[in-house]
Amino acid sequence: MEELTFAELSRQCYACLKNHHFENLKGMQLKIIDTAQCLVESDEDVLKAYANDEMLFNVTLMPLQQSFCIKKKCEYKHDQNMKHIKADITNFQELFEKELQYNFVCNEKSEMTKECIKDFMDSLIVKHELRKNTKLYDALLVILCGYGRGDGMLITSEQETISLDYIRARFNHQEIPSLKDCPKIFIVDLQYPKIHTAPMKIINQSQKIYGHDDDGFLIISSIPKAHTEDNLSLLSKCMKNTISSMYKTGYSLNQMLQSIRDDIRKSKTGEWYSIETRDTTDYDIFFEKKNS
Repeated sequence: MEELTFAELSRQCYACLKNHHFENLKGMQLKIIDTAQCLVESDEDVLKAYANDEMLFNVTLMPLQQSFCIKKKCEYKHDQNMKHIKADITNFQELFEKELQYNFVCNEKSEMTKECIKDFMDSLIVKHELRKNTKLYDALLVILCGYGRGDGMLITSEQETISLDYIRARFNHQEIPSLKDCPKIFIVDLQYPKIHTAPMKIINQSQKIYGHDDDGFLIISSIPKAHTEDNLSLLSKCMKNTISSMYKTGYSLNQMLQSIRDDIRKSKTGEWYSIETRDTTDYDIFFEKKNS
């Protein structure tokens, strides 16, 4: 390098790109990462890297931050554990709307029937013009809170069920082609009443979950292995705390998920709690605060 500056490093990184890389730059931004997996964004970062004898840098493309977050909740009538669902909503809203400043849409109804859920999804897709993606969203987050069954079913307020696979399929590339190249993150944070089983370790499963085989999805599911009052909001709490503290330093979502698993494992009810992930993306996902 002619000079140890961020501008010079950026210039050399762009000079290394091939024609097909530039074709993929639409709606993306180039980020430079050092060997410690930290973002390089200033002259100070460059000098620090060279002071530590880090002579190798990685280049990655990140989406321009215009993410769209949908929050759904479906609850039992008059349930005593409503406070835990409300705590989940608060945790996710503080993370994605207040901290990251993403467009955040939350269903405000305390009860949702099967038809209400379908109508809610239809109205979101139309109102926010997702089919053509005219607002140029670069990612979709769908968060599901409420009650569920172990066979991948969401329990509605009238005690009917709706398949989580059905909800996911509403956003696949056949239904919404404009989001084909955008990451679609589903956070399934459900409560499972009257569960009694042996303790299980936290795992990162590669096996099929909910039966989908579509590309571009990352599904994160919380599975309480026992019905205790202590662990019902554990995932949302750990996600809020961990992502808020780690995303600014360039950690990918997969790296942050590992820290979330570690935090849950260390909690007093961690042995009764499992996180399962299903990833059909072929790239790293990074969170970045939306510019006001």
